[in-house]
Amino acid sequence: MTKRGTVSTNNIILTFDSTDLPSEIRVGYVKVRVRPFVPAPMRCFRCQRFGHTKDNCRGRPTCSKCASQDHTDETCDSETPRCVNCGEGQTPHSAYDRSCPAYVKEKEIMTIKATRNLSFKEAREVYNQSHPKTSYAQKVDHLDRFVAMVAVQNEDVLFLNPWFH
Repeated sequence: MTKRGTVSTNNIILTFDSTDLPSEIRVGYVKVRVRPFVPAPMRCFRCQRFGHTKDNCRGRPTCSKCASQDHTDETCDSETPRCVNCGEGQTPHSAYDRSCPAYVKEKEIMTIKATRNLSFKEAREVYNQSHPKTSYAQKVDHLDRFVAMVAVQNEDVLFLNPWFH
């Protein structure tokens, strides 16, 4: 196997007839460890979203560097990267950055799919069960306690203030 078609690597991709992988195989007189192949998440080079390719894309062309739909990445002159998959509020990065939370999530789903021999849909369900979404109510729950604490403090201030007796 070669890396990008030019550099030789020590990796071999084998296909087995069984869904259960052996832990190792013998190549000549050498034992070789076997591990499942985990492909990289599929990213569309047209809309920059995960899960499909540009040949099956129904989205609008989007710049992979700044997430603009006004131009492509070849003509982008933006200094600030922005990911179309994460949006605002994240660490600035482009759609092709491997530290992108959306990429990391998709990679984890692909790992679950490969290691547990599941369909993509089943792997996504397993991922979602182990990573429950936080509701809006859960996110602002601590704000209610903060407001209540401020209200109590303000009451104390009102009672201590001679103008309000």
